[in-house]
Amino acid sequence: MTKKKEKKKPEKPKKAPNKRGRKSKWNPEFIELARVGRRKDLTIKELAKSFGVSQSLIFGWMNEFPEFLEAINQSRVIADCKVENRLYDTAVGFYYTEEMAFKVKDVKGDEIVEVVKVEKFQGGNFQAQRHWLSNRSRRKALEYAELQVDLWQEKIKHEVTGKDGGAIEHKVDMSDWSDDKLRELIEGAMALKEEEDGS
Repeated sequence: MTKKKEKKKPEKPKKAPNKRGRKSKWNPEFIELARVGRRKDLTIKELAKSFGVSQSLIFGWMNEFPEFLEAINQSRVIADCKVENRLYDTAVGFYYTEEMAFKVKDVKGDEIVEVVKVEKFQGGNFQAQRHWLSNRSRRKALEYAELQVDLWQEKIKHEVTGKDGGAIEHKVDMSDWSDDKLRELIEGAMALKEEEDGS
């Protein structure tokens, strides 16, 4: 018996694997753009619009790229701190150096202009002081009111029981309370404290 020779088929070149899906819209330049945008107080929605992507993609990048997340979070905090420091300086006053030109006579009696650095003081600005104090007072009032509510809640827990003998859950959202409402709450808390101290 004779063997038939099998013809070998030429090997086909291997194709590169087919990559499916869209090309990523990520660009490392987005890190610096996000940093600048957040300093300008852009929201995540506004950043997404400026990058031409969805908000969910921005959140995805925040999870995927730690430096992007850091740029978004820290830039706003740093900008707020700088503004707060400048507001404080403007409110209380600050020293600064200014270059001033003076006409003086030299040894020959000729007039020359000499530039000298002079330290000056800029006094506190009333509007900045008022802004600082009103915001600070509101923050303090909110903190005090929240403390009083916590104390009241603690007192209620000991005096009244809720479901299954547990404490009654009572939560107060004060974020939309007016200054008058907060003042009324603080005055009520102070009156309550005076009653407790007096008894």
